[in-house]
Amino acid sequence: FLTDTGSLYSVGRNDKGQLGFEVPNTEASLVSGVKCKSSISPLSYFQINKIHITDIICGSDFSYAKDTNFTFYSWGNNKNSQLGRDNKIIYQFEPMPAEYINNLQKQTSKIVSLCCGWMHACCLTEKGEVYYWGNPLIDYDKNFSDIKTPQKISQEHKIKQISSGFHHIAMLTEKNELLTLGLNDFGQLGYETEPIY
Repeated sequence: FLTDTGSLYSVGRNDKGQLGFEVPNTEASLVSGVKCKSSISPLSYFQINKIHITDIICGSDFSYAKDTNFTFYSWGNNKNSQLGRDNKIIYQFEPMPAEYINNLQKQTSKIVSLCCGWMHACCLTEKGEVYYWGNPLIDYDKNFSDIKTPQKISQEHKIKQISSGFHHIAMLTEKNELLTLGLNDFGQLGYETEPIY
């Protein structure tokens, strides 16, 4: 939850750090054997560091936040490198700057939007370029590895809007053409289920 004063709160499951803080055993409840927090609590990292958050973006078990300086922070599951930084830490329980994403922004242009899928994230820059990282696929064939640092999606046209689904990415061009990529096992890319990717 994001308040109008830029404070961030969370509640729910926390087995992979998705709440943005450790839940003490005295405050935790177990739901199907998983540690959860049933009352809304602030993400103290942002309060202690006096960081004013302007946007939050959630994936399945990881999240991003953006502050007034367009700095991105991430926390939660990083098993597939979806947090946009060093993947040596699999579960991140405290928000940290998303170093690869923030560096990308310094090198190219301002990131105007970011979205998350199940195991991936992607961003759109002011120049209309799209980058993605993590893993946007259920790898049935074991042919696809995690994307550890942001990779630019090759495109002919400037992109004006992006969105992510469970295992796919959709992009709207400035000419209002819809481009899709990722897994297509249920026809989610907008055409027949072959090819599957």
